[in-house]
Order: sequence, then C-alpha cells, then structure tokens
Amino acid sequence: MRRFDQQGIEEKRDPFARVRRWADSLRHANRLRLRPARLSDVPDLVEVDLRAFHHVYREYGKSPEELRAMLSASFEKRLSRLGPDWTPVLCDGDRVVGFLMGCRTSRSTADFRTWDEMTDAGTLESTYDPDGRNLYIVTLSMLPSAASRAGQNMLFANQISAIIRYDITEVFFESRLPGLRAWTVRQCRRDGRRIADLTSAELHAHAETYLTLTRTVNGREVPQDHLLAIYHRVGARVVRLIENGYQDGQSLNFGALCVLPNPMPDWAQRKPPLRALGGRGLGLASRSPLLMRKAFPD
Repeated sequence: MRRFDQQGIEEKRDPFARVRRWADSLRHANRLRLRPARLSDVPDLVEVDLRAFHHVYREYGKSPEELRAMLSASFEKRLSRLGPDWTPVLCDGDRVVGFLMGCRTSRSTADFRTWDEMTDAGTLESTYDPDGRNLYIVTLSMLPSAASRAGQNMLFANQISAIIRYDITEVFFESRLPGLRAWTVRQCRRDGRRIADLTSAELHAHAETYLTLTRTVNGREVPQDHLLAIYHRVGARVVRLIENGYQDGQSLNFGALCVLPNPMPDWAQRKPPLRALGGRGLGLASRSPLLMRKAFPD
C-alpha cells in the first residue's frame, strides 16, 4: 500500500511521473525475447522455479540444496523428452526470467486427478506420447517484474502457435488458487468462525464458491483469483475444482483444472496450409511484447 501511496504523491508533484514509469516498463518489455530451452539452461530454470514458487516449496520440508537437486534431475528429464517446440524460455537480455513446459500426451482432462499423478511426480515417464493429440502444460514459471504480464502472454502465444501447427486437440493444465485462503479467512471472520474449524466439506464448498467469483476489470468480468484472471485473458476456462491438487497453503491445497482452446476455426484447422500459416504467424507475433499486449489486453 505504501508503494502505491508514494506513486500518487510523486504524480502530484510531477505530472510526467506516470508517463516515465510507463516508458520504463515499455523499454524493459522490449528486451524480452523467446528461444527454445537448452540443457545448459537447467540451473537457471531451477532458480526461476524456486523463486516463482517459493511459497509452495516451503511446504516440501526440504533444504534448498535438496530442492535444487530434485528440480535439476526432473528438468533434465523433461527437456530431454519434450523437445524445443514445447519448452520456450523467456529471456530479459541474456537472463532467463521465465519458461513454460508442455507435454504431448494421449491423456485428457477426464484422466486428470492430481499434478503428481498426471506427471509421474514431474518425470513424465508415462505421460509423454510424442504422437499424442493432447497437450498438458506441466509448468509455467515467471520471475516477478514490470514486464511479467507481457512475458506470460509471449509464452502462452508461443505454445498456442505450436498447438495450431501440430493440430493439437485439447490443451489442459492445473492452476493454483493463490487467493483462496485469504478469501476463505474473510468469510470465516464474517461468520464468526475460524478456518481451522471448517470441515473438509465446508472447505470444499468455499473453494467451489470461490471459483465462481468474478470482478470487473476495464468493463469486463474476469475471475476473482488473480492467477485465473491471467489465464482467462489468454482464453483459458475452468473445467472443475481439484481437491488436494497442490501442496500449497495459499490455495488450501486446491487447484483448478483449466482448458485452453485451439483458436483456429475448425474449418481452417482441417486445412494444413492454413494451419501452418496461422501457427507460424502467431509464433512470429509471440516474439513481440508490444503485439502481445495488444493481443491480450488487460
């Protein structure tokens, strides 16, 4: 709150302060670029993942060294299986600041129970099918920055371009619900209760209600949860609530199974030349932070 108050004070003293901040953000975004992940990126990917999900990894009860060793082994296996089209890396200059890993699979949303079960605890040993018509997004990790929203859009658009080119039928992933605990605590206070006293059924009911909540942003209704709102912006929709989907206190260990539709019309998707043209065009556009801001506005 103090940061926003300070911004307001600065803008009253200097009417161009907001313009300069916007220009700084724009210059920062213009340094972003995409490229396929390499095995040599694994240490950087591990550090990004640890920082992006530090609140989740706290729940694991492992030392930083144990976590790095576990993630390094897991990421090396994933990269060796998935291939460059499904593992885009986002760089700010030469620094890795984000990445996405998608896994072709024959499994579908009907098969999904938990992330651990779906991914064989992150190894993808039985998940990966090189000829699979579906895609499971294993992870999306981003460092917080002024350009993080543009970066997320670039990563998603890059994957959507591959989805079009490879004629993928169903794309799905599990999202955390990082605002669920705070919202549930507020509901309990309103009712004169404590969250620790809620039964499993009551927690589940709160989580189901939370999934239906929306807020208005720039005249449009978006999900109440800020992470679901990010996915909503690129076209994802929630399929169902997942209980014990994550080891994550902020989400009360709940997750939301989401699907990302192929944006190509069915008639165009059935025509390989149009599919190739659309996929390659979006792939080129995904490299531009400015185009991605326009394509996926707030």
